[in-house]
Amino acid sequence: MDNFSIDETGFLVYRTTTEDIILTNEIFNNTFGESLFLNEKTVYNKKTSRKAGILGEVVFPVFINRFYKDKTCKKSVDASQHDFLVGKKRIDVKTKMRNVLPNMDFEASFFLYQMDFEDVDGYVFLSTIPDLSRVWFCGYMDKSGCKNNPHGRIWLAGQTDKTNGKVFHADTFSILYKYTNQFLTLVYDE
Repeated sequence: MDNFSIDETGFLVYRTTTEDIILTNEIFNNTFGESLFLNEKTVYNKKTSRKAGILGEVVFPVFINRFYKDKTCKKSVDASQHDFLVGKKRIDVKTKMRNVLPNMDFEASFFLYQMDFEDVDGYVFLSTIPDLSRVWFCGYMDKSGCKNNPHGRIWLAGQTDKTNGKVFHADTFSILYKYTNQFLTLVYDE
């Protein structure tokens, strides 16, 4: 599967290329030369978080082009709330920086205010590690699958997840990867 494989996590994983890292760094330097803030709602202004997000947006089209040559994947270039248009679906890519390999009991999440974005149809959840050498495709969900999901949870700012010590700095929707749709299903079942 070229740079794609299934590793010890059980997730589809992409081994990044030198070109992916160069492009990630170029986008980072051009976008965040003076400030790490995206907008007035920025919660995490960390360099590692920004690079993870950029890398996710660099490799997501690689996935689409590799496994779905019949689908168009266009990067959003305006001020819209989605990152890509895949066919007719407006996709928001969420990439977490992790210090350990992801597993099915880790959380996919996004800030609760983003659930109100009207021009998002679905979310893609990816993970990477500090050296940016790999990106795991951990799950995806349609926006409608998030609302009223019995496995989803809304954490309010200031709450602490006692299972992992995570303190939430903003209202957040969270769901374990095992309750999202898995990329392996997309790759092997279609």
